[in-house]
Amino acid sequence: PSLANNKTLLDAVDSIPGPSASWKLIEITIRGTERDEHGNLMTETVDLWARDPVAVVQDLVGNPASNGDIDYAPV
Repeated sequence: PSLANNKTLLDAVDSIPGPSASWKLIEITIRGTERDEHGNLMTETVDLWARDPVAVVQDLVGNPASNGDIDYAPV
């Protein structure tokens, strides 16, 4: 089906069953190469959102909507 706008896309994504794999937030502090006014290397904290890849694959394989549509070997 055609997606008319971003709301249609988000509604389509929200209608997908599952997943059982929940999102985890991992905060990572990165040290750069530039220095601040005190001569210290500048840092920045960034967010990394991740899911357990095994749980994601279990969701995909266990989803009845994709039954028969997954290739387990190169075709």
